Formats: sequence, C-alpha cells, structure tokens
Amino acid sequence: MSNLETPWDFGNPRCGDNQLLFTNVREFAMGSPLAGNGIIIINGKRYSVNHSCGGPAVWSTSGEFVALPIWTKSFFKGMHQLLGIIDTKSVQMIIFAKPFRVLQLQSFSNNIICGIDSPAYKPKDISFDISKEKIKTSYFL
Repeated sequence: MSNLETPWDFGNPRCGDNQLLFTNVREFAMGSPLAGNGIIIINGKRYSVNHSCGGPAVWSTSGEFVALPIWTKSFFKGMHQLLGIIDTKSVQMIIFAKPFRVLQLQSFSNNIICGIDSPAYKPKDISFDISKEKIKTSYFL
C-alpha cells in the first residue's frame, strides 16, 4: 500500500497471486469517503466480499490476511465502519464489532492493524489487535 492512499483515494492491493478489487466505487454522500463492491481473487478464483467496502485495505506481512473497512449503518450511530479481515487460507470473512468513524489502515503485522480513525477530522491513531477484539460475525465467502 502506498502511504498516499486514503479513504478518498485508494487502489486494488495485491499480494502475490491474490488481489482485492473494488468495483462500482462511489461517494455515498457528497465529499464522503468512497465505498464499493469488494471482490477478492484467491489463487485465480473470484469471491464477492461485501457491497460496501471502503479503503485503503492492507495485507498482513505474512500475506495470509487482508484487512479492509466495511461501511455499515445503524439507527444510533448512523454510517460508520467496521473492520473486516479476509483469511485467504479458509476463504472466510471476519467482521469485528468495534465501530470506527473513517478508517485509514496503514499496516498489518503480527495480528496488529495500525492506522488512523477519522484522518480528516479529529484523527486518532489506532492499534487493533485482532486476537483480542470481539467478533461481530464471520462467514465463508
């Protein structure tokens, strides 16, 4: 991932033969970060991830996992993001329960995802340990 990638401008990250693609990318409100359909290609096979994927996504240093923001809406919080992890070995999506405003992911190493929550307004550095966080849901792609 380039250090210049933001929730408003990001690409389709690749790790070896695996790649995460964003299609039909759009602003869901004027000036908002981008969201689109997520598709992951694992060993040449395409899997649909989610229809509201954000970016930037980051691959783990091992190349086994990719982390990405997932846009969701709730009655009390409005639009917010949850952190999703795709396990390329089990072809499984894991979505964590902790909500974020706008994620700008920067690195993923040893189960720790680092980045910034809300980079444009009151930014807050985050260090998210996937082995200690509550899982909201998981499913096979």
